This record gives sequence, structure tokens and C-alpha cells, in this order.
Amino acid sequence: MKWLTIAIGILVGIPLAYLAVMYAASELSGEVVVLHRTAEDGSIDRVRVWIVGNRTGTWIEHGSPDAAWIARLAEDPVITVERGGEPRQYHATVDPAAHTLYHRLRAEDYELADQIVAMSQGGTEACDATPVRLDPALD
Repeated sequence: MKWLTIAIGILVGIPLAYLAVMYAASELSGEVVVLHRTAEDGSIDRVRVWIVGNRTGTWIEHGSPDAAWIARLAEDPVITVERGGEPRQYHATVDPAAHTLYHRLRAEDYELADQIVAMSQGGTEACDATPVRLDPALD
């Protein structure tokens, strides 16, 4: 009976440990912002994402090129992103050419956390998400 308890502990403990490591890696390093993403029914989903930037621009990455919210950017490119608890509006542009740059900046900014997340997703080469460039929206 003792071996059954140990086996159940392992079967439960491993997934919980994995979730704890992924949460810590994604939430406790670098800057996490909240993307206000319009759902197909018009409601607003709030999604926590990493944000990266350099002197030439700022990017987030969330979703494949055929994700509904990314497709809607062609019609309405203004999105809201909370940075430091402050909602700010940005003009969002799908920027697939920045994929390598995004991942390089992410590796620099998020270091070990980036390595953990990338490894769990099959590496940068397996990433099919599309970078979205954020430029401050003009009022």
C-alpha cells in the first residue's frame, strides 16, 4: 500500500511541480503586461504576456498568425495593454519579420525564464506565434 501512495504522490507531484516552474518562469521575471484582447463575441479577454523592446520598437507575441484577435487588427489596430497597472493604447501591427528579433530580445530580457518556457514549447524554432509591434496610439 505504501508503494501506491508513493506512486500517486509522484503522479500528482510531477505535474504540479511543472506548473509551479512554468508559472514562476512566466510571471516572476522580466516585465509582464496585460493585453486586452477582443474575443469573437466582443468581450474583452485579459491575457498576461511578455513585452520586449529596444530603441527601434516594442513587441508582444501571443497567438498564431491565424488567431482571430490578430486577424481583427487589420480592421481595428488600436489595442489596450496594461503596463505597470496603467492601461495604454497602442497601434498594433502584425510583424512576422521581427520573429527572430523578438526571441533575441526575449532571451536577453527574461534569461533563464525564457529558456525554460522555450524548452517547454519545443524551442524557438518550433514557435509559430506572431510578433505584434506596438507603437503608442495617437489621441
